Amino acid sequence: MRAVVLNRGQRSAWQGRRGNDGAVPRPHAGQPDAVADATVLRRRRANARSGATSLGAWAARRRGLALRPGPHGLLVALHHPRAFPLTRAAAMCLGDVVLVRRVEGVEDVADLLARRPTLLDHEARHAGQWAAWRGPLGFLPAYAAASLWSLLRHGDVHSGNGFEVAAGLADGGYQWRPPRRLLSRRGRRSQSPGRP
Repeated sequence: MRAVVLNRGQRSAWQGRRGNDGAVPRPHAGQPDAVADATVLRRRRANARSGATSLGAWAARRRGLALRPGPHGLLVALHHPRAFPLTRAAAMCLGDVVLVRRVEGVEDVADLLARRPTLLDHEARHAGQWAAWRGPLGFLPAYAAASLWSLLRHGDVHSGNGFEVAAGLADGGYQWRPPRRLLSRRGRRSQSPGRP
């Protein structure tokens, strides 16, 4: 498996299925910007081929949202009118398209970056995950399973979700919750008093 260097030797804790952890390439000392640009270009091509970016563009058009260029080669659709399924996330990534919920005082991508400077970094890592998991047919079931596991184990859809942890919980505006204590066998038997 190949790991993308995040910051001077740190590696992502969540390795993607196909050997790409989907991290935002961050140039460090000695790494030319061309390496980061090539990584973004490969991600964009993979998401276009899989149909993930088309799905995101369709979702934006369906709500009447304009796509605007953003950092990391993302397309940003501001002012999504509804909450996203199962979460209170500020944004949702579909391929290279980021749908951002309505935020007071945010009129363009520069305002969003000023108010939430790391949010699009988080979403760019998700765009890399979409590419690594080969688009909607790979990413959506894997993400749903990871969310279900997190919901059962942590009580929310992000704390135990490897995709969210790899994208950076704090960058996405999430707070980590510790795992819940699971009932032991003994605890389950004591809940039904009439059975031996």
